[in-house]
Amino acid sequence: MQDSTIIDTKTRLWLADGVALYALSIFVVAYWGVPFLDTYYRSRPIDNVARALIFLAGLWILSPLLPMGAYLCPYGIAIARAGRHPPPGWRVFGSEKVIVGRPAKVIGVIVCASGAATLAGFAVVVGYFCYVILIR
Repeated sequence: MQDSTIIDTKTRLWLADGVALYALSIFVVAYWGVPFLDTYYRSRPIDNVARALIFLAGLWILSPLLPMGAYLCPYGIAIARAGRHPPPGWRVFGSEKVIVGRPAKVIGVIVCASGAATLAGFAVVVGYFCYVILIR
């Protein structure tokens, strides 16, 4: 049985850089993009380009939910199958306390359900945005 691998410092820095760039892009969208679109809406009637920009901005803000949900589902299944958290062969941040047995299986089911709910929520919210902003 293969143990979990601790994520090295280089990978942590890449992840931190990605999160920082995403947070910066959200700040730019919220600080400059939203007031620009508000001014644009007040000066002329709502057109399809502005609707598409709002839809794309909302999609960009919600985009981390898709890979997060896609990661949590198999991670939870791996925990439930192995009966151990963290599951063997998966990368973890630092030395975590190993949980085995029934509590680990419960954690696995909860994590998998959270991932599935995240994916379903992403689909529902994006579909609703598409309906309200682009179709209506």
